[in-house]
Amino acid sequence: MKIKILAGESLGTRSMATYIECSRTSVFIDPGVALAPRRYGYPPHDIELETKERAWRDIVRYASKSDVVVVTHY
Repeated sequence: MKIKILAGESLGTRSMATYIECSRTSVFIDPGVALAPRRYGYPPHDIELETKERAWRDIVRYASKSDVVVVTHY
């Protein structure tokens, strides 16, 4: 089994986008990513915006090859 976290709080974005690959199937849990519009009164830094865009590209790529996609919350 392979588990890959594509976006998460400790990776610079608000998310927990997780791709799981087993021998016969692949599952993507919560394929999304976001940033706070303002944090401590400041807008996202350019590095955060770049991180979000990179994570989104990975999410789209992994979602397209997933057998199952699970959304646990809105």
